[in-house]
Amino acid sequence: MSAQKIEKKVPVKAFLVKKRDGTLVPFKKESIVRGIFKAADSVGGKNKKRAEEIADVVVNILKEKYQGKEYVRSSDIAEIVA
Repeated sequence: MSAQKIEKKVPVKAFLVKKRDGTLVPFKKESIVRGIFKAADSVGGKNKKRAEEIADVVVNILKEKYQGKEYVRSSDIAEIVA
């Protein structure tokens, strides 16, 4: 991911996320940050700022890939994060 440009502020156009149970919820970047940080913390990582930077990259990919779509599946977000 280091090859991609990391932007500090990433405006997120109202993405909707389709959860596994079919419900649609508003996208929250903080959920991505929390998941990335939790995974890093489980292996000794303590840098929340880095988790936020990675989440910015994820948001940029989502914006490019899903622009104009009605929603993004949570599984698609998980694949980008992985």
